[in-house]
Amino acid sequence: MSHGKNWMAAGLVGLVAVAAGVTWNNVASGADRAANAEGATRVAVVDLVRVFNEFDQTKVLNQKMSALEDELRSEDQRKTAEIESQKNALKAFAPDSVEYKKQSEILKRLMIEYQVWKSMKQDHVADSHLRWVNRTYKRVEDEVAAIARARNFQLVITKEELDTSITDSKVMLKQIVGRKVLFSDASVDLTDEVLTRLNAAFQKAGGARSIDFNK
Repeated sequence: MSHGKNWMAAGLVGLVAVAAGVTWNNVASGADRAANAEGATRVAVVDLVRVFNEFDQTKVLNQKMSALEDELRSEDQRKTAEIESQKNALKAFAPDSVEYKKQSEILKRLMIEYQVWKSMKQDHVADSHLRWVNRTYKRVEDEVAAIARARNFQLVITKEELDTSITDSKVMLKQIVGRKVLFSDASVDLTDEVLTRLNAAFQKAGGARSIDFNK
C-alpha cells in the first residue's frame, strides 16, 4: 500500500502566462479604434489561463487544498500504521485459536473502516474541488461579461501565450495549432481589468475566509 499517493491534484491550471498591462485610457482609446465600421462586431480578448492563475481566490484555494491533502495524508498514515500493527499482533496467536479469531475480526473491521473512510474523504475532496472550480469560472465569466458590456464589446475570446520553454517539437506544434488568437492589440485585452476587479471582489467577500470546502 503506497502512503505517498496524492489525494487530489490541487492546481486549477498548470500554465502561468504573462500578458502586457494596459491602462484604462489605452483600453478606451483602443476600443474606439476596434470598430472598423459602424455596426461591426467588436471583439476583445482575455488570457483565461493567466486570470485563473493570478486570481487570488485560486491561489488561496490551492493553498487550502494542499493543506487538506497533507492533513488527510497524515490521517491515512496513522490508520494504515494501525492496520499493520494489528497484522503483526495477529502473528502471535495460533491460527486455530479463539484469540486469533478475535484479533482477526478486529483486523477486518479496521480494514473495512479504513477503505470506507478513504473513499468518503477522496469523494469529498474531489467534489469540493470541482465545486470551487465551477464557482471560480462562473465569477470569471460574469466579470468578463460585465466589462464587455460596459465597453460595448459583443464578443470576447480567449488568448493563450505561447510557452517557449517547451523542448518537445510535437508538444510545441500541438500548442501552436491549438491557439485561438495569433495577434491582438493591447487595447482590446481585458485581462488586467478582469483580474483587478475579481481580486477586489474576492477581498470584499472576505478573502481567504470565504473559501470553505464544506459549502
